[in-house]
Amino acid sequence: MEDRAELIQWQCHGGHNQQWRIEAVTGGYQVVARHSGMCLNVRDESTNDGGSLIQWSCHGGANQTWLLRPSPSPPAPRDFPPPSGASRTFSFDRQLSYPVSDYTKQSRFVLYDNGAFVLQYVVLGAEYRGRYTQTNGVIDFEWEGWSAAGPWGAAGIINGDLLTVQYNLIMQLTDFEDGVYALAR
Repeated sequence: MEDRAELIQWQCHGGHNQQWRIEAVTGGYQVVARHSGMCLNVRDESTNDGGSLIQWSCHGGANQTWLLRPSPSPPAPRDFPPPSGASRTFSFDRQLSYPVSDYTKQSRFVLYDNGAFVLQYVVLGAEYRGRYTQTNGVIDFEWEGWSAAGPWGAAGIINGDLLTVQYNLIMQLTDFEDGVYALAR
């Protein structure tokens, strides 16, 4: 890959060219593209509004150093439905696009008919809860949890007996991994 590849906005498809990792560096973080190994870079070291972003060989300069700033305060408490009643359980089936950890391979989503959900990490004995809404097979997950780096978020798509889940960057940075889950029979 050559330096100067432009970053463009594109619909999510999960390809390597849409996957980034965050690495700690002196003074902040660098954002590295999975497909090229190059860093997110502000072109010409611009500090003006509307400066363009490109990929460039990682050099640790100020135009490749990013800060993650905490939210000023936790979100207001919300009222979530209890996880009870009739439900559907989706067990991890396969990775979406990149290798996942063993704890993700043994995870499952339980979607309750009352709008509650639980993401269970069986091997860790941990679970995360919240509420979901479903419209035409598209699911929006609203989590009880949050991060000082920003709000947790995930979206899902149900297609037949499969639930595909993709997390926002904040959740990915805290080790949540995209995956495809199959309805348990």
